[in-house]
Amino acid sequence: MTLLSALRGAPLTALSLVGLSYVGEELFENLASAFPDLGALTLVHRQNDLQRRTGPSMWPGTTWEYAARLAGFTNLRYFKWNFDIRPVSVDVMCDLPLAERDYEEVESSLLEPTDDPSDWQSLARLFLVYCPTLEHLVF
Repeated sequence: MTLLSALRGAPLTALSLVGLSYVGEELFENLASAFPDLGALTLVHRQNDLQRRTGPSMWPGTTWEYAARLAGFTNLRYFKWNFDIRPVSVDVMCDLPLAERDYEEVESSLLEPTDDPSDWQSLARLFLVYCPTLEHLVF
């Protein structure tokens, strides 16, 4: 018997699942059908069995895939997850000459990541499209 089948039908309004190794579409479908009154959901993904600390995690899907999976939750107001949204910095071979000169010719603003508030608003809107009852989205 799985945890979800044991809890199915319980009048849960809040649920927190920590240490998930599987965060696929079926998980979201099963949660939405088992707990239709769920108002708050926290999901903490673990990348592997060695990960013990709770922190940002590289989920296997994209934000838009997970946003679509929230469509089954008709009462969800709070969704927290540890999806790692930090920007990934990648050095490419075309930067090699600049790197050899310690980037002395590049303006410092080009090296610093930008934090455009409209990016975060767009991400929130994406989740609202699929889950219009959502009031709080936490990464």
